[in-house]
Amino acid sequence: MASPTASRGVAGQVAVALCFPGNLDYTEGMLQYHVGFYMPRGEDRMVVAEVLDFPGVVSQGFDLADARAMIASALEDMAESYLEEGRPLPPPSATATDPEADLVELIPLSVATGVMRPGPARA
Repeated sequence: MASPTASRGVAGQVAVALCFPGNLDYTEGMLQYHVGFYMPRGEDRMVVAEVLDFPGVVSQGFDLADARAMIASALEDMAESYLEEGRPLPPPSATATDPEADLVELIPLSVATGVMRPGPARA
């Protein structure tokens, strides 16, 4: 199955879809953030990606697939940083959009959590 995507529709509105192929039942109950993709223009050859409802999460890739992978990694890293610092994750916004984005997709957030256990004492 091809990866569903979002694109500009009637009157420039942006439709949103998940950017991961296959059965996504596992994403139910997961935080899903909106990612805006900005396609290369002029001399710029990179696809820029920004998580619209998680401030500060921005990345880029050589093409759309690479930008998807890079932004997923950046989102995971930022979320882990928030959790390590004891800060709450920003809640996803159902209305997050950017009229300048060429494409908007949802991306589920997956982070490993746990408690660090002290290792054996060293002399």
